[in-house]
Amino acid sequence: MSTAVETKYLFRNVPSLDGKKHNCDHTEDAGIQCTEELPPPPTISKTPDYPVYVPGESVTITCATSRRDTVGRFQLRKDSNLLTNSTGSHTNFTHRITDLRADMDNTYTCVMLVRVSARWLPSAPSRAIHIRVTERPRPPIIYKSPDYPVYVPGESVTLTCASSRRGTAGTFQFRKDYNLLTNSTGSRTTFTHRITDLSADMDSSYTCVMLVHVSARWLRSSPSPAARIRVTERPRPPTISKTPAYPVYVPGESVTLTCASSRRDTEGRFQLRKDSNLLSNSTGSHTNFTHRITDLSADMDNTYTCVMLVHVSARWLGSSPSPAVHIRVTQRPPPPTISKTPDYPVYVPGESVTITCASSRQDTAGRFQLRKDSNLLTSSTGSHTTLTRRITDLRADVDSTYTCVMLVHVSARWLPSPPSPAVHIRVTERPPPPTISKTPDYSVYAPGESVILKCASSRRDTAGRFQLMKDSNLLNNNTGTQTNFTHRITDLRADMDSTYTCVMLVHATARWLPSPPSPAVHIRVTDPLSQPTISKNPDHPVYVTGETVTITCINVHPGETGMLQLRKDSDALLNSTGDQRSFTQHIRGVSKSRAGNYSCILLKQVSDRWIISSPSQPICIIVVDRPSRPIISKSPDHLVYVSGDRITMTCRVGSLGEAGVFLLMKDSTPLTNSTEVQRHFTYHMVEINRSTAGNYACILLTQVNGRWIRSPAGQPLRIIVTEQSKPLFSVDSPDVVVGGSITFQCACLDVHTETTAVLQRSGEDASDGWQVLGKGGSLKFKMDNVTLSDGGEYSCLCRLVVNGTALTSAARARTRVTVNELSKPLFSVVSPDVEVGGSITFECACSVAHRETTAVLQRSGEDASDSWQLLGKGGSSTFKISNVTLSDGGEYSCLCRVVVNGTVLMSAPSARKRVTVNANLWIMITTQYSLVIAMGGLLLMTAAVILIAIIIKRIKGNEVHAYDLNGTNTSCSAETTL
Repeated sequence: MSTAVETKYLFRNVPSLDGKKHNCDHTEDAGIQCTEELPPPPTISKTPDYPVYVPGESVTITCATSRRDTVGRFQLRKDSNLLTNSTGSHTNFTHRITDLRADMDNTYTCVMLVRVSARWLPSAPSRAIHIRVTERPRPPIIYKSPDYPVYVPGESVTLTCASSRRGTAGTFQFRKDYNLLTNSTGSRTTFTHRITDLSADMDSSYTCVMLVHVSARWLRSSPSPAARIRVTERPRPPTISKTPAYPVYVPGESVTLTCASSRRDTEGRFQLRKDSNLLSNSTGSHTNFTHRITDLSADMDNTYTCVMLVHVSARWLGSSPSPAVHIRVTQRPPPPTISKTPDYPVYVPGESVTITCASSRQDTAGRFQLRKDSNLLTSSTGSHTTLTRRITDLRADVDSTYTCVMLVHVSARWLPSPPSPAVHIRVTERPPPPTISKTPDYSVYAPGESVILKCASSRRDTAGRFQLMKDSNLLNNNTGTQTNFTHRITDLRADMDSTYTCVMLVHATARWLPSPPSPAVHIRVTDPLSQPTISKNPDHPVYVTGETVTITCINVHPGETGMLQLRKDSDALLNSTGDQRSFTQHIRGVSKSRAGNYSCILLKQVSDRWIISSPSQPICIIVVDRPSRPIISKSPDHLVYVSGDRITMTCRVGSLGEAGVFLLMKDSTPLTNSTEVQRHFTYHMVEINRSTAGNYACILLTQVNGRWIRSPAGQPLRIIVTEQSKPLFSVDSPDVVVGGSITFQCACLDVHTETTAVLQRSGEDASDGWQVLGKGGSLKFKMDNVTLSDGGEYSCLCRLVVNGTALTSAARARTRVTVNELSKPLFSVVSPDVEVGGSITFECACSVAHRETTAVLQRSGEDASDSWQLLGKGGSSTFKISNVTLSDGGEYSCLCRVVVNGTVLMSAPSARKRVTVNANLWIMITTQYSLVIAMGGLLLMTAAVILIAIIIKRIKGNEVHAYDLNGTNTSCSAETTL
């Protein structure tokens, strides 16, 4: 140590090691330097720092410098006596005292020696500590409850420590194999420790230590005798089951609980526990045990377990409880409601009824069971608030009582409700099925068509209501009671292609009973055909009667075939032949009956009928009559005009309400026209001449729908411009016999419809009056049944009124008419005396020569000639007999005949003439030979005459027609004279 340090650590008045003290104020020790401070006393401590110790314990005493930077040696003193000291310089020093005994009960201090100038200077002693040693408390006693020789896991055992001295109290420590298990709090004479849920690791020896409070320290006693807790495996827990194994039960139900050994070869006793409380147990050893709980109620809602007791080492070891089963008891759901639809008092076979089960609470869903006479009929799946069950085709065996039960899902179980009120389904016989028919009855229908369905009662005396069904769905029904019912389906579509039936409802037992469905009728609707197009040519907005129009139908769909039909106002007019793409119809001479809307349809044969497409866009054919013929008039209105006159022509409409443009025509050539639409039109002609003469007519043009329609020409008006001249006059057959007829013909020049003529005889009118000439320009006067007084000179006059003045022509040269009377003919015979083989010539001349006069030769009152012969204009006829014979001799005469107005006029016979035939031998012989030949010829001639007579009779009365100059048709009967 350095000097400075040494000087610092010399202490004033510090005794030396030998006990002497030095006074630093004196210089007695010249070699010593003094200081005012000594080393501070060290600290002393004991570990553990108990106020008292018991024999056998250990304690550690520690001496430590009070300054951290000071080191030195330490001395431990026991009651001022050195006990031990340290070696070397340290800042602390420890001393352990083991196995304390009563003689170690004393006071202990520490001194620290600090080296100063090669000297160890001692500090003052530390504070003293007292180590007090006293006797241990007596060991306590220990016992266990229940005191079993063996335990099983899960059991509980209570360990109890008790003071071995009645008056001594303290705290207790439980030890397990000398390891602290637990301890008590506070001071007592006993202490218990409960070990619950024993397990294999708790198999051990248990002791108690008692701690007695002495001088502020708890003194530990020696351990108590050991208590052995032996833990062996408990029997396996049994199984528990419930039958029926419902998660929840309702009041009134029953359940059977079964406890069974988990090992088949292990028997024992069983305990059934309800919420850990013993409910029942078995007697004797068994492998299973059952307990039945009947009439469950709410207080039985609990948890149930089983425990099995197995006999091991003179003890019944209880197994751990089985898994618990919970018997949960809840209230039944309220009964559901039940209804039937339709709600009839009675049903008929074949009908359907829907039974509906419904929850009585709107917020409660569940499953439903429909029961028939308490037997399950059907049930729902899933959870619902309603269940519907449709019973179709009702039969007598369906007649019964039906109820509903509702199953509500509670804790994985469907709880049944009480049954609902019952409904009764009563089934009786149904009425007979009605009949059904369709009109028209087609096998297939086209879209847009109509069909009438008729339902009728199959019994005439039975009436009721009818329902028309489409595919079993109601389509229509009637009201009231009837024996039949009709329903019209218009505008058929593809969705109407279906099967239709009728049901008849007959009123019985306050209900309309339905019959079985009628036999079904099928309405088959085919696909619609494409719509054809229609056109007309010429395409006029309006047509006039008599015109021609061509209508064309075209099938525009290239892949579709069929027959085209032309229709007028929806009525079929004409069909094409076969499948065609186009079809044309010419309407000639169109009339108002042809007016209307024309359309085309396409017809295609499907099954056994023709399907019709929708009509094409219609075209309208409007037919109007031409405007009525206009009326033409002239002013002044004369029949004949003279050159230089002035005429005003006026055209007027032919009927009220008409107006248009007028055309004035002359001889079918337009002359002029009006310039606007009007009801009349006037045209002035001045200084007319012969070129003005002609036929004038008016035509009216009216506009209809943008087209000008031309009227027929009006009645023509003839304008005659003339100068009067002598007429032409002729007499047919001016030489006539009494009773015959005379025809006079008078022709005026410049004939006009208003020209008149008159026949005159010897300057006086011979006809009844002036007669209008025909359009042919001539007039015939006929005089029938003439008499001798009708003979005389005749002439003709013409008269024309011009401008109010009657113009009469000069008389034509007169013609004489002679009327002859029919008398005996003149008759002569040339060579009346003749030999056989000669010839005789007869000549007959009638007094009146007429082209219709005929003559005949007679012998002794009989005709000798072959036939009547027509006389020539000379009025005579010659008869010749050649190769006469003796038989030709005799008396001959002649007769004349005239046919006048169908009457045969016969003259008296002429005077007879005798003819003598003289015989001659040679001639006779020749004659005889000739006679034979003549007879043969006569026979042939007779046959020919008979044949001719027959032919004449057949053609007699036929009319021979001739036309006079005026074009008048006259008829006459042709008669031939033989």
